[in-house]
Amino acid sequence: MARRLLHKGIKHWKLEHALELYREGRISKARAAEIAGVSIYEIMDLAREQSIPLQYSLEEAMEDIKAMLEQAGEQGMLRTSIPH
Repeated sequence: MARRLLHKGIKHWKLEHALELYREGRISKARAAEIAGVSIYEIMDLAREQSIPLQYSLEEAMEDIKAMLEQAGEQGMLRTSIPH
């Protein structure tokens, strides 16, 4: 019982800590999710629930575009090569 409570407390602290760092702009959504041990979608939902504005940097946008292009290429959706 004590172990379970400790585990829940640590998980809650990690989540709150990650959201605070994200709120301050010190880490990205992906890093916040990694610290908290949840998916990026969960971090986005939790940030919205706590009225934390979503931050989206140019670097994150470029990473997302690159990932989408790579995924499209893997699925055979691209007909031309995209420089990386």
